[in-house]
Amino acid sequence: MVFLKEELLAGAGLVQGCADGMAQLAAAGDKEEMLQCYWDRIDFCLAKNFPTKEYLKEHFDGMLHERGIYIDERVEIAGGNAVLLGACEAECGVEKYAVSRLADYAVLPVGEKLIYATHGHVHNLKNLPPLAPGDVLLHGHTHIPAWTEFGEGNLYLNPGSVSIPKEGSAHSYMTLEGETFLWKTLEGEVYRELEL
Repeated sequence: MVFLKEELLAGAGLVQGCADGMAQLAAAGDKEEMLQCYWDRIDFCLAKNFPTKEYLKEHFDGMLHERGIYIDERVEIAGGNAVLLGACEAECGVEKYAVSRLADYAVLPVGEKLIYATHGHVHNLKNLPPLAPGDVLLHGHTHIPAWTEFGEGNLYLNPGSVSIPKEGSAHSYMTLEGETFLWKTLEGEVYRELEL
């Protein structure tokens, strides 16, 4: 276990981990506490791809599901928090959920439709992912809110941007509640609603 911690500390230093995260990792007494450090700094770890999904699987495989971490698998999410790494498919049995940077994309079944959620720098209206008629392409990247029909009954949605909105749009975000997308201002005011 000492070697594992030293290896993680060295890698965290290479990706410029913060002092608090490095201290938490250095103080970890076992693998459970090391995994807690990953969970506590999940946004940083995902952004830096550190540790990699392969490393997590190799060294923490028996513990990942307990934390809600899934790698390259099909999962059913009934509630709580989950991190999907790699090529996961998720069936969400919850009324409200949010998608963060999980992987390059996530496929979410909602009602009769599939939502292909991605950042937008690779898959977008100019470079479509594999969509069936009626499926939804959801991405950010442009920082411009959008709700546009295209293709064979497909829908392109963009939440806009919380921090750097463009083309005069409001600082905003989007939620999915049941089968309803809601575009909201930072004050929580709904300015657009769309039922799938």
